Amino acid sequence: MKYDTSHGHCHAHRFYRTLNDKGERLKGKNISQATFNECKQDIMQNWKNYKKSYVNKWLK
Repeated sequence: MKYDTSHGHCHAHRFYRTLNDKGERLKGKNISQATFNECKQDIMQNWKNYKKSYVNKWLK
């Protein structure tokens, strides 16, 4: 999972689904400290699930 704003909007890359994930726009999310905090919190709480999903799909 990766969040970024490189295209002028907030979007999420879900590499556990596809290796060449282009990013899914996060509707209603502006580039702001609050959005950054939400994304950071999501990764901190769910990184084990994202890792497990990635490993199960791509590394077995």
